[in-house]
Amino acid sequence: MKKIKLSILFILIINILTINIFATELIPQVDTSEKIYDFANIFNNSDEETIYDRIISSISSYNMDIIIVTIDDNPYTTANEFAKEFYLENNFGFSTNKNGILYLIDFDNLTTSIYANGNISKIYTNSVCSTINKSVNEYYNNDDYLLSAFTFLNNITLYSYNNKYNLDFDTSKKVYDYANLLTSSEEEKLYNLIMDYIDETNYDMAVVTINDNPKNSAMIYADDFYDYNGFGLDSEFSGILFLIDMDTREMWISTTGKCINAYTDSEIDIILDYTYDEISDKDYYGCAKVFIEKADLYHTSYGSPSTSNNYYDYDDDYGYDYDYDNEISFEVVVVFTIIITALFIGIATSKHKTAKIATQANAYARNFKITYRNDIYLRKNTTKTYDPPSSSSSSGGSSSRSSSHRSSSGRSHGGGGRRF
Repeated sequence: MKKIKLSILFILIINILTINIFATELIPQVDTSEKIYDFANIFNNSDEETIYDRIISSISSYNMDIIIVTIDDNPYTTANEFAKEFYLENNFGFSTNKNGILYLIDFDNLTTSIYANGNISKIYTNSVCSTINKSVNEYYNNDDYLLSAFTFLNNITLYSYNNKYNLDFDTSKKVYDYANLLTSSEEEKLYNLIMDYIDETNYDMAVVTINDNPKNSAMIYADDFYDYNGFGLDSEFSGILFLIDMDTREMWISTTGKCINAYTDSEIDIILDYTYDEISDKDYYGCAKVFIEKADLYHTSYGSPSTSNNYYDYDDDYGYDYDYDNEISFEVVVVFTIIITALFIGIATSKHKTAKIATQANAYARNFKITYRNDIYLRKNTTKTYDPPSSSSSSGGSSSRSSSHRSSSGRSHGGGGRRF
């Protein structure tokens, strides 16, 4: 029986591998300069020339690859799969990020699909591609394929015009030391720490230093740097950025997407407290290193601690290891505290004798006359209220709250800053 199961499993694996290899082989290898690939033969030569001219014009205007494909036989299950594989297998795209967008008309599955690759996907999100797909489908469903293609290209113009995104920016570096505060070795160490953070949390992270701030605001610069350079690892662009601004003399932490709720205002303040100690000594590497370490420590997933066991387990500044998973239960602590308090009060009361006013006449000396009276207070009860000094932090907010604001890109950001 065991041999039969193994044989069936082996056959299934072989079939899956065969299907994938077969599908890959059926992806046509094309000349990437042509831009329109009408395998379904729905366009005449004049139509293809018109579409091609429009594509080339859009490419020169928006600096991204644009491809239109038609097929009547799809070796993949869905149009989306074919669109992605066709783009990647033929190595389309501009710059190191392979920026580009592809429109597929799939007559096999009777549908259309739009695939965006590289940093262009920060503009053409899944939601935007879905919206464009709906508009082109109006003409596709009426068999007006030429107008469907032009509607796609018109949407490219609509969404790319006034685009402020830097599509050629390399978001993989993670450390951008424009102020030259770090050595190459320090940058490499910070990069490795950041990649560990990204692997653990699935949030993006960047560290930036600048000497000149044209925006005159650390918050605005940090938010815009994150947004317009294409950071973020999911549909919400989740991530965190740490800016050291030598122009405004301010540190700023900018959070985006899921990271807004992952870091409360008080946690942002705590992280800034640690970084302030380092930057005050002009230890910029130490400052960035502490930021990454504390960001990794304090990050939560909508309120749950970062560790898998739902508790913090870390070494404090004095080297003591705290493992809260093994601490005494709350109920035991309460009962123990009540017993100790009761014993203390009983012992203190038995030993303490308070002076009493005599009420019997024979307690006083005869012929004694009161010529002066004065109240003497035997106890003193003073109430003091702590008035904390004003903090230089500009993050604000309550301890359990994550405040946010909207940046120039229209996205929401959290975070906070500290002058140094």
